[in-house]
Amino acid sequence: MPPPGSKPDGVFLHIHGGGHVLAHCDWFDDLLLALATTTNLTVISPEYCLAPENPFPAGPSDVYDVATHLVDHSPSTYGGPLKFIAGDSAGAMLSMLTVLHLLKARPDFAFQGAAFIYGLFDWSLSPSAGNWTTPLIMRTSNIEHFGDAYLGSRTLLERRDPAISPLYHEVFQYPASQIEDLEALKTEGLEKRPKLPPALFLCGTLDPVVDDTVLMSFRYQVAGGEAVVKFVEGGPHGFLLFPEEQYESARIGKGILLDFLRARV
Repeated sequence: MPPPGSKPDGVFLHIHGGGHVLAHCDWFDDLLLALATTTNLTVISPEYCLAPENPFPAGPSDVYDVATHLVDHSPSTYGGPLKFIAGDSAGAMLSMLTVLHLLKARPDFAFQGAAFIYGLFDWSLSPSAGNWTTPLIMRTSNIEHFGDAYLGSRTLLERRDPAISPLYHEVFQYPASQIEDLEALKTEGLEKRPKLPPALFLCGTLDPVVDDTVLMSFRYQVAGGEAVVKFVEGGPHGFLLFPEEQYESARIGKGILLDFLRARV
């Protein structure tokens, strides 16, 4: 989706949510138009393989292919580089995994910014995700259903594989041995730090993935990334899909997202 009435400056990659099992990019047309208009970028929101017909790793593999292609060919195809990535729910998880994938696949590339919107980053389930019974949009039983469709019979320990749950990626680990790494950074400079883009972590206070947002944003900052963390009071999972004129959380959350992007265009 190109920005209306102007020549785009590059590309914005959006990854839609849906628990890895449902949804399509055209469910998000209003949001994609707002992203394109705010950033003056062409927004690309790819379809990717969904479970249970196509379980892990099919979906992430599709997204990695799209992202890598855009890094390599966006300037020639779309008139400008890939600059931003964003995703909501499962799309936030896939966006984080894509950022981490590109650190190795295209080490000279760096996003200008990223937005991770009510993402679940640990498929072994954080305290809130594993104990959420409030019947508002999504509860623990729903998360478990999606996880089983996406990951099959994998145990909770196997679901902590960094390729599945980015919270456990090596970039975000902080054992005591890292003290030596910090000393090396002081003497050798910061060039060895991963090129994590400035990121927005956005979540509602009535969302079972609220602990994922807290934990992931903290580890993101420990790893050297800039993280803006915002919570929308009373916001349930998926609130950005609600009509703004009827639901204040949608209006507030969308405003936070667009303000973050404007500051980094």
